[in-house]
Amino acid sequence: MVAIALLLSCNAFSPRDSEEPKSGAEWNSFPTQPEQSLQNLEYAFEYSQNSIKYGEIFPDGFSFFFDTQDISDYGVPETWDAQTEEETLLLLYNHLLSGTSMSLELTAVADEPDEIQNEIAEYYRDYRLSVQHDLEGMPDTFEGTAYFQIIKNQDGLWRIAQWRDYRKDQQAVTWGRLKYEVSP
Repeated sequence: MVAIALLLSCNAFSPRDSEEPKSGAEWNSFPTQPEQSLQNLEYAFEYSQNSIKYGEIFPDGFSFFFDTQDISDYGVPETWDAQTEEETLLLLYNHLLSGTSMSLELTAVADEPDEIQNEIAEYYRDYRLSVQHDLEGMPDTFEGTAYFQIIKNQDGLWRIAQWRDYRKDQQAVTWGRLKYEVSP
């Protein structure tokens, strides 16, 4: 009897207002426009929950090309594939300082207009990636220019087929250099 009285007194069975749904990490599950693939790239670096979806933005035959000066100065490889790219993002998340996240800004390059056709799109973007990490000798900000070739796959979805990294100046540390430092 006491238990029933307690339950009735605390209104356990009364209707209540519903809670707002918890917002998850942003992601374009069906990138039907090439820009959505670039958004997914940003989302993968800004929301750790998206790191498991990262491979979805690359088709078979994807290639990341390192900056030529990074190849010469640091002995990084000329290129790598989608699997290495995916593994590297997961490893990068392991190097974040506790309680921090990454911030990625992609900005259109003024003198390199976007070229979008039926099956292929090309974008040049200046980037700024901010990462608070535990890697010795590496800065927290990485800057450069990236070229993205995005193709429309047979399923009608757009994916990044080619990504080229370029230094903006000699002092800047590139995104590619960061990725190489944490690569498998």
